[in-house]
Amino acid sequence: MIKDIKDKYFKKVYLKQSDISGTGLFAAEKIQRGQIILIFGGNLSIKQDRYTGKFLRSTCIGITEELILGEYELSKKDLSDYINHSCNPNAGLEDAITLVAIKDIEIDDEILCDYAIWEDNEEWLMKDYCQCGAKNCRHTICGKDWTKIRSTDSLFNFCSPFIKRRILTNEEKQS
Repeated sequence: MIKDIKDKYFKKVYLKQSDISGTGLFAAEKIQRGQIILIFGGNLSIKQDRYTGKFLRSTCIGITEELILGEYELSKKDLSDYINHSCNPNAGLEDAITLVAIKDIEIDDEILCDYAIWEDNEEWLMKDYCQCGAKNCRHTICGKDWTKIRSTDSLFNFCSPFIKRRILTNEEKQS
């Protein structure tokens, strides 16, 4: 299968059973804050294709207001597709497709992201309640969670660029 963008791993990672949900992605080596973990890969398409059966929905990440990057329905998931959600993440986006450590990640720690940094489909709802155990756990994770992030929040720095623009636009409207 030809990919528009080839996934690339900069750090050694592996899959194993997660305490949070199903299978998770774990660090096979220490990853220091700011280091690149991986670059998401897949096929570029318009957002409307996410729900046509053309793509594995769980593999899709928003790139812009109109584009997604994801795996075709007949593809196999890659390692990045096993990144679980946490309301207290240790990884975030440096740009639209580059995942970096936002705090030090020790060997055998699960690599976790807050899905609010890239998920913008307001109808999307995570099928199970969040089990991250964070003090700030939202329990119900949905495609509107990006609206809870402010430009002054540390998580803002690790949002997808188009989510950052949405947050800033919303703040301008409110002021």
